[in-house]
Amino acid sequence: LLESSNKSLVIDADALNIISENTYMMGLIPENSILTPHPKEFSRISGISTKSILNNRFKYASITSSKYGVYIILKGYSSIIAAPSGELFVNSTGNASMATAGSGDILTGILASFTGFKNKDLLNAIISSVYIHGLAGDICSKEIGEYGITATDILERIPQAINSFIN
Repeated sequence: LLESSNKSLVIDADALNIISENTYMMGLIPENSILTPHPKEFSRISGISTKSILNNRFKYASITSSKYGVYIILKGYSSIIAAPSGELFVNSTGNASMATAGSGDILTGILASFTGFKNKDLLNAIISSVYIHGLAGDICSKEIGEYGITATDILERIPQAINSFIN
């Protein structure tokens, strides 16, 4: 798929795992693709220790983004968005309760939706996706509490997050 695609892709989860076992594939990823690793996944695809990544998130996200011409969303507290241009953004939404199975899948779905529009501004679509995802998690945390939130809870609050974002 990486060798034959001429369109940008959203790469997450098992795709990142496959790339981590075949790191030459990083060079096959189409330009302007979006990678959504958490620090451990980022460590595996980059060969940089998780500890180093956590201590230098901006540096490593920026270097990798620029080197491969891709967008990196380094997930975690205050997720970082690194653009191939060298621009860096820190997300202000989200919380620890979102560290639950399937939460990253929700982000991938939002990204696929927001970046799929014709004539879109890709960077703004990415920033908006990460923000909306975190905002849905913040709404969950306020409504349910910090413990026991599921990916479905986050998913169900996306419309509410979008409405509060555009109003």
